[in-house]
Formats: sequence, C-alpha cells, structure tokens
Amino acid sequence: MVGRSQPQRQVGRQQVEEFVSGIFEEDVHAKRVASLTHGVDGVLHAASLGVRAIGQGLASAQGLAPRHAIKQVDRLLSNPQLSGESLFSCWVRFVVGERAEIVVNFD
Repeated sequence: MVGRSQPQRQVGRQQVEEFVSGIFEEDVHAKRVASLTHGVDGVLHAASLGVRAIGQGLASAQGLAPRHAIKQVDRLLSNPQLSGESLFSCWVRFVVGERAEIVVNFD
C-alpha cells in the first residue's frame, strides 16, 4: 500500500537517523548508513526479526509498498560489505563510550 498514513511513532525517523549516523557515519559508507537506518526503522516497527517482518515494519513506518521494503531489507542483510564484523567495532565504541573499565561476561 503505497502512500498509506504512517502509524504513531514512539521514535521519530529523525531520531533513528541521528542515532545510526552517530554510531557508523565515520566508518561506514553513507549509502550503507542509510540502509542501516532503514533496517533499524523496520525493526522498530516489526513484530519479529525475520526479513519479511522487518520489511513490512519498514513499509508501515515509511508508507512504502511492502514488496519493495522487503527487498531493501533483503539486500541490506545480504550485502557482503556490511558484515557484523565490520560493524562490531563501531558498536563497541558506542556501547563502551568513555568508560575506563568494563566487565564482559561470557556464558
């Protein structure tokens, strides 16, 4: 359903963009940051973490056709340039912040 009204948002699109850009902007290509932003927006509106559910969440959040949003999510997750390992260092820096010491627990 293209052009449908957006549901009530708990987190605004601008907040999602600022959050994702703040973490990955310096180390990840701008187009990939935009794709990550779409993915995060989809996850925030999805009922589960499947590709289809995230795509439908993205479609709902942005008023897109579900088919096209699902395809965007699929391309994001299958992009070999966007591996978990490449994003991990950025995420750790964000989580650890300026702490001088952390405790890591492995099960």
